[in-house]
Parts: sequence; structure tokens; C-alpha cells
Amino acid sequence: MLVCHCHALTDRDIRRAVRTTGACSVAEVGEQCGAATGCGGCHDLVAEIVAGEKRRLAMYAADEHAHGAAKPGGAAKPGLEQALPAPDLALTG
Repeated sequence: MLVCHCHALTDRDIRRAVRTTGACSVAEVGEQCGAATGCGGCHDLVAEIVAGEKRRLAMYAADEHAHGAAKPGGAAKPGLEQALPAPDLALTG
């Protein structure tokens, strides 16, 4: 879903910025990919996506900790490409 019209960024681009760079705020995501640095109309939606991705990563880390580290040759950590698609977020305004 297109989130940032100014920079043509999707929710996947934003999730990727959180996952690959460790960005954990709208400002940090903006530094990485430019989201929410134009008109600012997408700021709230970017914040929701960042929070959701942080929760997903924290749940994965907790699960990995509870079950021990992955064994060599095991499945890779789920990333955007392997994760289930997020539910569509309704835009309100």
C-alpha cells in the first residue's frame, strides 16, 4: 500500500527500513528512506507501521529467546518477504 505519496514509499519500504536499519521512530525512518519528510500527511500512518513492525520484531525475538537460537541450517529469520501481509490500515482523516 502506498503510504508516502511525496516519496512514493509503501508500507513494505517502511517496514524494511525498521527491520534492516533498526530505525525505531518516524524521524529515524525518515532519515533512512525519506518517509514522512515531505508534506507530513503520512506521519501518523508511518508511526503506526513503525510501532507494528517493532512489536512484530519484539515478538519474534522473545520467541527465539524462549526456544533458543535457531540451529545452523534452520530457517532464516522471518523478514518482510517471509512474513504474512499486514492487514490493511484504514486511512482516516
